[in-house]
Amino acid sequence: MKKIILIIIYVFSFPIFAQSNPLIGEWLSDREKTIHYLTKHAKLTEAQSQTLDILLGRMKLTFSTNKVVINYDSSASEFTYQIIEKSKEYIKVRIENDSSELFFYFDANYIYQKYTSSFFTREYFSKVK
Repeated sequence: MKKIILIIIYVFSFPIFAQSNPLIGEWLSDREKTIHYLTKHAKLTEAQSQTLDILLGRMKLTFSTNKVVINYDSSASEFTYQIIEKSKEYIKVRIENDSSELFFYFDANYIYQKYTSSFFTREYFSKVK
């Protein structure tokens, strides 16, 4: 009997948990916030700062329940993703096309990604929709 009750609770609560994806919406690369963080925490050369000044603020991420569209200037790519881990601090997703795993961290009204290669340690995105 207890198993049946647990199964019923799981089945009826699943849609509630599925809808609690804080990534859903449109997120725009926040150039100012990212530059502020990098100026404070990274030792950038003048050339690196100039490169970032050109690159940042041009990417938009649009998340739906299981797809993300990445727009950068006039190009767009769409990927299917699955949430594989979730906490108050981050969401870990698996991109199903190539099995890569990405972490999106929360910081107030922003999300950011940490990059492990190169001088570019993280990029902030602010929610626009």
